[in-house]
Amino acid sequence: MMLAEIGTGGGVDLMPGHAAKLPHAGCALIALTAHVVESELLLITPKAPASKEMESLMALLKERAAGL
Repeated sequence: MMLAEIGTGGGVDLMPGHAAKLPHAGCALIALTAHVVESELLLITPKAPASKEMESLMALLKERAAGL
């Protein structure tokens, strides 16, 4: 939807490089080069106690995020 909006003159956006694989009629894609980009990651969960499965998933996500 964002690419369609941009293609009709509705704005500009910064997108990850793999967005170039999407249909983008009317859009000009310009690769930006920069140093390593950092981003803060958040894991948002309900306040209610998590199930064992959710605890396992959260532990895996935390482990993988630590390696980024």
